[in-house]
Amino acid sequence: MTVIRVLVLDFDGVLTDNLVHVDSEGKESVCCSRADSLGIAMVVESGIKVFVLSSEKDPVVAHRCQKMGLDYAKGIEDKRTFLGSWLAHNNFSSRELMYIGNDINDIGCLELAEIGAVVPGSPPDVVAVANCFLNAPGGRGAVREACDLLLSGDI
Repeated sequence: MTVIRVLVLDFDGVLTDNLVHVDSEGKESVCCSRADSLGIAMVVESGIKVFVLSSEKDPVVAHRCQKMGLDYAKGIEDKRTFLGSWLAHNNFSSRELMYIGNDINDIGCLELAEIGAVVPGSPPDVVAVANCFLNAPGGRGAVREACDLLLSGDI
């Protein structure tokens, strides 16, 4: 049986609904799920490390992660290389990793992870490398669904 000790999440399209709202002054905002936040808190309480890895440079990544008390890296172009180094530095192996992504910049991380999960609407080439398929959309409960699966021992 696989024992997952670390959950790594993409930000846009996983913790958000993959949409950007722009107001009349050009200020951007995103939509996140409070259910996802609660799921993350329960997983962290169970002893699983949660980390957010994003290629997005916008400060919203930092603001949201800080509010949830999560470590994060943003503006990362080569996410697979970064994640491999991060795992080694934190004494995790890829066999202990669940990664949730949604787009082509997540393919390397999905391939690296023991459990590579995708949300609905992910492109076919991303779905092709995944081995876990979430039902809830990004920013609308996908992370909570994954957290519930981890906590129940169903994955």
